[in-house]
Amino acid sequence: MPHFHVFGVCRDQDSSLFIDYVADSPDHHRSDLLRHLRQAPHERLQAWQARGALNDADIFEIESVEGCEAAKEAVACWQAYFRSLGESIIDGGHLCDRLP
Repeated sequence: MPHFHVFGVCRDQDSSLFIDYVADSPDHHRSDLLRHLRQAPHERLQAWQARGALNDADIFEIESVEGCEAAKEAVACWQAYFRSLGESIIDGGHLCDRLP
């Protein structure tokens, strides 16, 4: 069963956070993740990014899980957790299944 990596993109200046998952470690594909975020068609995600540029340091890995369904559940769990801490969660859907 394939491993998936749950990651976050945090904007400290406004306590907002985007959470998603990828098949490979986000540490290996930071620039690709930022490119996917910039090209995302979701309006809320575009508006979030328009408030200030994101950079590689804004991406962090949360956990690694086995299987796609477990990754989807983990994203939902982490979104709920960070929301309970007062973070503003940006819902941009799932961005990418594979990075180049």
